[in-house]
Amino acid sequence: MVVLQHSVRVSLADGQWAELQQGQAALLHNHGIERLSGEQLQRAAWLDGRLEVLDQPLHAVVEALRPYQRGYIRLAPAARDLRVQGVFPLDQPQQALSVLAEALPITVERCGPWLTLIDRKTTQ
Repeated sequence: MVVLQHSVRVSLADGQWAELQQGQAALLHNHGIERLSGEQLQRAAWLDGRLEVLDQPLHAVVEALRPYQRGYIRLAPAARDLRVQGVFPLDQPQQALSVLAEALPITVERCGPWLTLIDRKTTQ
């Protein structure tokens, strides 16, 4: 969970609890509350239709875009760990992938409307 405004107190059935301030986040597990480090408001940007990424691997960005993209996206293993920064529109995943292709050493190939292949560019 990400706290968007003010502060909240989260608690588990076993009585564990934590106070979270605006911008903080935590994962609630059966065994405890895991606080996430750093500013986490970018995680809630999807409420405004944006994916905000700061130094995330490409595979995490592709996973975040998958629900908004028709068809299948295949990410080659050679490209999966490239680091990404940026703000991408969730309602236009093809545009987001095009921007990624301009910023990273990757190719994005669309094979009809149902298959998108992403691979690392080969040097010649």
